[in-house]
Amino acid sequence: MNQYLIKIFIINLLIIFIGQNYQSQSKKDLRLKIEGANQLFIEKKYEIAKDLWLEIAQENENNSNINYKTGVTLLEASNTKLKSLKYLKVAVKKVKKSYSPFDNSIVTAPIDVFYYIAKAFHYNNKQDSAIKYLNQFISVASKKHYLKKDAEKLILQCENYLTVSRNDNIHNQKKDLSILNSDFDEMNPLFSLDGNTIIFSSNRERGANVASNKKIFNIETGKHYFDLYISYKNINNNEWSNSKLMSNSKTKSNEVGIGQSEDLEKIFFSDENNDPKKVNPIKFSRKQQEFYSIREFTDFTDFNISSIHISNNNRFMLFSSNKSGGYGGEDIWFSEKKENNVWSKPVNMGPTINSAYDEISPFLHADGVTLFFSSNNEKSIGGYDIFVTQKDKNNTWPDADNIGIPINTVFNEKYFSTSTDGTIGYYESNNESENTDIYSVNIEKPFSKPQIYLSGFIDKQNQEFLESNYEVKLINTDLESQPVIYKPNKYNGSYIFKAEECYHYDVQYFKLITLKSGSIKESLIHEQSLKTPCESDRKVLKPIKLPTIDIYGKVILNDDYNSTKKEIIGEFKEKHKKYNFKEIIGSENQLIALLLLDDDGNIIDKAILTPEGFKFELLNSASNYNFKLENFPDSLDLSDIPIFLLEDGKETFIHGDFEKNNSFTYINNFSTYKFKELVGNYGEKINLFLIDKNGQIIQKGKLTNNGFKFELISSQLEYSFRIENFPENLDLSEIPIEIINHDEQLLVFGDFSNENKFILPKIHFKKSFQIGQYSIENNPDFIRFMDETISKINNNGKVKVEIIGSASQIPSKKFKSNTELAKLRVEKGKKAIFDYLNAQNILLNKVQIVKEKAIVSGPKYDHNIKEKSKYYKYQYFSIWVE
Repeated sequence: MNQYLIKIFIINLLIIFIGQNYQSQSKKDLRLKIEGANQLFIEKKYEIAKDLWLEIAQENENNSNINYKTGVTLLEASNTKLKSLKYLKVAVKKVKKSYSPFDNSIVTAPIDVFYYIAKAFHYNNKQDSAIKYLNQFISVASKKHYLKKDAEKLILQCENYLTVSRNDNIHNQKKDLSILNSDFDEMNPLFSLDGNTIIFSSNRERGANVASNKKIFNIETGKHYFDLYISYKNINNNEWSNSKLMSNSKTKSNEVGIGQSEDLEKIFFSDENNDPKKVNPIKFSRKQQEFYSIREFTDFTDFNISSIHISNNNRFMLFSSNKSGGYGGEDIWFSEKKENNVWSKPVNMGPTINSAYDEISPFLHADGVTLFFSSNNEKSIGGYDIFVTQKDKNNTWPDADNIGIPINTVFNEKYFSTSTDGTIGYYESNNESENTDIYSVNIEKPFSKPQIYLSGFIDKQNQEFLESNYEVKLINTDLESQPVIYKPNKYNGSYIFKAEECYHYDVQYFKLITLKSGSIKESLIHEQSLKTPCESDRKVLKPIKLPTIDIYGKVILNDDYNSTKKEIIGEFKEKHKKYNFKEIIGSENQLIALLLLDDDGNIIDKAILTPEGFKFELLNSASNYNFKLENFPDSLDLSDIPIFLLEDGKETFIHGDFEKNNSFTYINNFSTYKFKELVGNYGEKINLFLIDKNGQIIQKGKLTNNGFKFELISSQLEYSFRIENFPENLDLSEIPIEIINHDEQLLVFGDFSNENKFILPKIHFKKSFQIGQYSIENNPDFIRFMDETISKINNNGKVKVEIIGSASQIPSKKFKSNTELAKLRVEKGKKAIFDYLNAQNILLNKVQIVKEKAIVSGPKYDHNIKEKSKYYKYQYFSIWVE
């Protein structure tokens, strides 16, 4: 509290009260002190009044009224809430219903003291005592008492404190931001995507070399006005730089950061005027202009906005406002940018988010479905708490949950955000001295869904700043899409890109050179390629750290990079440990054996053990393969043994289930099944038809030595067959059928004993692609197929899945081989399956992938033919589910 400011107020107040032309009398004149302090109390100028009341209370230790007003003043002012309990304990000893706040001769406290002492106990984390006094207050207060609803709400918050989740073991506070905090208030932290830049607001005393605020105070709070500060993380020691006053800060008004657009491209700030009758103008600055210039935010000017967040490539806005049409207090609203670049009419987020109280500081994670915000509603444990909700499969927001202790306290927690991987949270809260500080916290189990980001640095070395003529480009080489361009941070050289999983990328680093003609030339100084992980929806993904390069494009292989590389490799191994087979079986891998047997049980071959699983190089094709597993450790999961079959240059990946007698049989083909011999001369008369749902014939099967063969051009969800003109002695329960679709082969025995019809128990989805296409997620046929798959899961408890990815013979420019491209299609297909099941809340252990196969099919590529469409049908992804 600034004594200079107090004296100005007291002198003015005494002149008003005494009405005489003299300055302040002696500090011993108690009556004048009380009159001045009481006027400040009535006007709710608690910050200015608190030091005066403390002085008065020291001279009146047993006066309940003076201790009451002292306690309430400390409770409502900042930084002194915990100290208020001492004075309210004295005040509560003498209470009377009859009370006038203007009568300074009264020595008793009003019944309101029961509410305020409960509030003080609440802040001191003594909830049982708080509830006791709240019940006492409610029992004696009138039904229309102005504190009655507040008391009922506070009881709920005290009870919440006793029951809310305690996550101390998985939410651990960090100390890395302590250098940014001071003895003043630091609040409203705004972070860049890579977590290496922070902008925050503080009412601290300014440093040297800037306009001083030492004797300038906000008349409402008795503190300095808020300024904007910025800090950058040093890439060499991972420490934050000393925060720097931003140029858009003024000495005689507040500049409070209230939000940002994606990756701090824009920051929004206001003077935080709390007058509800006056619309508070919002300003913004751009990162591209180093936050120097200031512009007015002119989109929503007919109502107040207290906090704002823009995400999804600047297309989606969330903001908090007390505008009409809400549920009460501050509500969270959203707006989407239309094609004409105008924001749509705001829509309230609804009752699962908003309440009759205040909801502020929304933050939508980069996953687009996880929303954090702060609220002082009835689910809070006191003040503003942080809540989280995640959009469900119906595109609606469920009721938000309190994220619990220790992040939330009985004080205010606001402006929560997280790192891209969700493992670090940032927010503001009160410290032990009750100043507002900025905090970070480790989150062991992230609330958000995994996203893939690529981040790195260009080391500026001994330069104060990185020159502005550097840029980094990210190119998806699978899709051959337009590059994404990023200008590295000039203070620490950092950059970050959002990427998609299971794709190949090139990262190119350029130095821009201005030619004499004035044109700009891009000089490539470094380039690297990588493939992003697949199936990330079931794992936590930290940003992929790219190697640091210097200003000349040379990779800096320092200890940090090496440790990062080890960390990435370790995470990759952990993610794929299911197929790090050699590592799983450990020291016992010399004894374990997988044997290939003939029909009589004789050993044909022994598998080669690889880190991925067992591998066989087959010389001759067989109708089926019998495997036997021996000398395996007790801990080995026999239900999913990886087996690779190499035959004629093609690799088939099989998931072998050895739980029954340590054996597994894989059916390959019907080459030994002499069907034509069984039916003899009568066979030519037999007809086997592929039919549609209405019984109409699609195709007639061709009789071969081994059964009926169908060569299909297209695929369908369900395959139905009908047999006609067969001999009476034919066993209809086992009719061999071979379905060939391009180079994909399916072999089944059909049971036609029921009305001479057979419906294949497997359902099928197939999608062909043109060059650079991989997506199937939004394909209507795929959605129908997945819904049918879920129906099978619900009926049978589990399904088996076979996945085939095919590439044509068109030479790939982006892959080492076309087989690599086919494998990518398998991975993308698996991801689409698991994404859909997750969205429908289907447990993934209900799905057993029994076969994965990557093939290269179709005619040999002719370089002389420009038209490539004839190859497209061999570029496909296929799923069979049984």
